[in-house]
Amino acid sequence: MGARGGGAPPPTATILLAVDQESVVGGRLGGSMELGFLRGRGDAADTGQLDLDLLDESVIANVGDVVTTWGSEGDAPYVAGIPIGRVVSVYNSPRETSRSAVIDPFVDFTSLDLVGVVAPKGTKSDRQVIEAEGGKR
Repeated sequence: MGARGGGAPPPTATILLAVDQESVVGGRLGGSMELGFLRGRGDAADTGQLDLDLLDESVIANVGDVVTTWGSEGDAPYVAGIPIGRVVSVYNSPRETSRSAVIDPFVDFTSLDLVGVVAPKGTKSDRQVIEAEGGKR
C-alpha cells in the first residue's frame, strides 16, 4: 500500500503518497491486531519511513511486526489487510505518554513504476481489470 487516490474526475486520479506529510492511513499491527494511525514524514528519499501512533497507549509495537491497512467503511479509500511495512524501531514521544513506531514501508516511493488501483466490483475501464478472485475482464 503506498497511496490514496481521489479528487479528480474519471478516468484520472490525484494520488497522495503515504509518505506525504498530509497523509494519514489507518494501520493494524500484525501480531496484536492493535489499531493506529500512520503518518508520512514528507520525505520519500532514503527509506521513506512512516510513523505509527497506536490508539491504545498501553500497547508497544515490536520490531519486526508487520503493519497492514485497517480498512475503511465500504472499503474506500482503504481496503483492509493490504501490507504497508514493517516496524524497525520504537520510541517515546516527548509530548505524549504513548510510544510510537517507525515503519519501513514495503514500497520504494522513489521508484514507483506500476500502481494498482482498488476499484469496486463491476467498475468499467478502458484497461484490463483484475478482480479480487483473480479473474480478468
